[in-house]
Amino acid sequence: MKILFIQLPLNSHASDYIPGNIEYAPALISSFLKKNFKDLTTETLPALLSGFASDTTIIKYIKDISPDIISFSCYLWNIERHLYLARRIKSLFPDIDIICGGPEISNGSIAFQEEHPAVTFFVSGEGEWFFKNYLQNESLTSCTQEIKGNRVITQPQDALLPVEQIVEPFTSRELNIMPDGSIYLELTRGCPYRCSYCYYSKQCRTVRELPFEILLSALRSGRDIEEIYLLSPTFDASPDFIKRLENLRDLRHGVSLHTELRAGRITSEIAGLLYEAGFQSLEVGLQTMSPGSLRAVQRNSNPERELEGIIHLAEAGIDLKIGIIPGLPGEEAGSFRYTVDTLLNRGLGEFIELYPLMLLPGTTIRERAVKENISSLHQPPYFYLDGWGMSFEDIHSMSRYVEEATGLSQSSFSLPGFTLGNDSGLTSACFIQTEGLPVWKSREIIDSIETSLFSFHICLQSIDQIMKGLRLLVDKLPPHHLFNFIFYCDDPVDEKVLYPLIKRYDSNSFNRRLNLFISEEEGLPIRCFHITEKIENYVHFNRKYTLVEPIIKVEKETIPELERYINTENATPPLLIKKGVYTYAKDLLYTIYRELPELAAFENEEEQGEWYNDIAMDHVSFPYRFRGVYL
Repeated sequence: MKILFIQLPLNSHASDYIPGNIEYAPALISSFLKKNFKDLTTETLPALLSGFASDTTIIKYIKDISPDIISFSCYLWNIERHLYLARRIKSLFPDIDIICGGPEISNGSIAFQEEHPAVTFFVSGEGEWFFKNYLQNESLTSCTQEIKGNRVITQPQDALLPVEQIVEPFTSRELNIMPDGSIYLELTRGCPYRCSYCYYSKQCRTVRELPFEILLSALRSGRDIEEIYLLSPTFDASPDFIKRLENLRDLRHGVSLHTELRAGRITSEIAGLLYEAGFQSLEVGLQTMSPGSLRAVQRNSNPERELEGIIHLAEAGIDLKIGIIPGLPGEEAGSFRYTVDTLLNRGLGEFIELYPLMLLPGTTIRERAVKENISSLHQPPYFYLDGWGMSFEDIHSMSRYVEEATGLSQSSFSLPGFTLGNDSGLTSACFIQTEGLPVWKSREIIDSIETSLFSFHICLQSIDQIMKGLRLLVDKLPPHHLFNFIFYCDDPVDEKVLYPLIKRYDSNSFNRRLNLFISEEEGLPIRCFHITEKIENYVHFNRKYTLVEPIIKVEKETIPELERYINTENATPPLLIKKGVYTYAKDLLYTIYRELPELAAFENEEEQGEWYNDIAMDHVSFPYRFRGVYL
C-alpha cells in the first residue's frame, strides 16, 4: 500500500509563503507509519510540485506514482484548493481513497457546507491515531458522524497519542531542511491556556511535552540548519524553562531559534538569557491592552505585565512579532487604538503584527458568535466583521492607521519573475507575440500552464487584439491559481475593460478574502504590468493607470535619462534590468534602490544574484528553474 501526503502552501504572487510551507504534519505521520508499518510505502509530494506546480501538473505526478491513499493536510489557506483537487483526482482515479485532515477539519469548516463525495473520510484529530486504527482495520464507527453527507471521524480526547509514541520527523530523517535553511521542530502538543479564539486547546485538552533532547539532538546533528521554529505555543510554560535556556546557551550552537511565548513572566535577566540561548526572534501575543476584552476571550493575562516583558525582550535585542487582534468582544475602536498607541509610544511600532479576528471552526468564540448572530465571513479566513463593538470600517481604518504610524505595509508588492530558461523545469510563463493568432491558440496556452503562479507575456501592438484574446482566455483559466498579465506595447491598456475580466475570473477567492482589510487590488488573483523602454510612456501610463503597474525596461543607452527622471521627480519607478545591463546600472540601483529591492527585476539570473549580493540582502534562492514557452 502506498500513501501520498499533500500539503499545498498559501499561493502568493510574491511566493513569499513557499519557504514557510514546511510539510511537518506529513513528515510526522510518515515517520510514525514507517516505524510501525514496515510493509507500507509513504511519500510526500515533492517540494517543487507542492510549492509551485499547477493542479494539472500535480495530477500527472499522481498518475505516475499510483498511490492507494492520498492524505491532504488541510489549513484555512489550502482547504478550498484541496477539495477542488480531490474532486479532479477522484474523477480520474476512482479507486484512490482520499483523506482530509488537519486543523481546518472541524465543525463549522467550509468543508462541511456541502457534500464532498470525492473525500473518503474527513479526520479531526491526530493523524497518527487515525492511520494506526485505519490501517489495522479497527472499527471507527463510534467516532464517525455524518455532516452534510460527509463522513467525519473525530478522535476522542481520551485517545490522544502517548508522547513516547510520537516520532519526531527531522531527527528521524523524514523532514528536509527548507531552501532558506529553516526547519520546524515540535516540542509541545496542546496548550495550558484556553483562549476562546485559539484552536490549540480545543484539539488537545492536555499538554504533552516531547523530550527536550530532540532539540539538542537537532542542534548537534551537524546538518546545515540556519533557523529552527519550535512548535510550542507557550515555550515559557515548561517547568524547566530556565534550565532549558541555560543548556541552549552553554551549547553555543549558532542556530537562530524562534518560538512563541507569553511575556508576562519575562524579566530583564530572562530576556538576556533567551538571547544568549539563541532566540533571535519571538512571537508574543499581547492581543489588546483591554482587560475586559481579554477576560471575554478567556485569556488569563495582565496586559501591563505582558507589555513590561515585551520591553525587556526588545531591549535584549530580540526581534519580535507582537500580535494584536482588533475585533475581540467588548473592544471598541478607541480602546484598540489605545493598544496601538501604547506600543508606538514605547518604541515598539516596528514589531506590531495586526491580525484581524478570525472565528475559526471548532473554537469556543466561533460557537459564541453563532449563538449571538455575529457578522463574519463563512469562508476562510473566517474574519469577524461586526457585532461585538468594532465594525468592519473600524478594523479597516485601524489597519491603515498602523501602516501609516509604523511605515510598515501589509501589502506584498512584487514584480513578476523574468529570469526564465528555455530547456528545463516547469513552464511558468508563455510569450504571446504573433498578431492574429486564432484565439491566441488558447488550448496550447492553457496546456502550457504548469505552475500555480503563471505569467502571460503579451507582446502585441494591437490593443484590440490583446483585449479580444484576454476575453477568450480568462474563462479557460484554472481556478485557485494566480496569474500575471504582462503587456509589451506602446499604447495604454483599457482598465475599464480589463477589470471586469479579472473579476470574472475569480470574484471570491481566498486571496481576495485574506486581503479584505487591506485593499481590493492586493487580493486580485490576476496582477497586470506594462513594460516600456520609454520614460515618457512610463509617465503617461503611471498617471493613467490604477490597476496596471507600469515598469521601465532599462537599456544601457537610457540610463542617463532614467537618472534625470528619478532625481527630478524624486521617483522610484519599478525597473526591469535588461540582460547585460546591470554593470552599467549598478550605481543607480545601489544609490536609489538598495532599500527597495522589490522594485528591481532582472532578465538574467546571475545579475540578479549579483544585485542581492551587492546590497547584502538575504534572499531565498530555490533550487529549481522555470522556463517560458513561445506561442
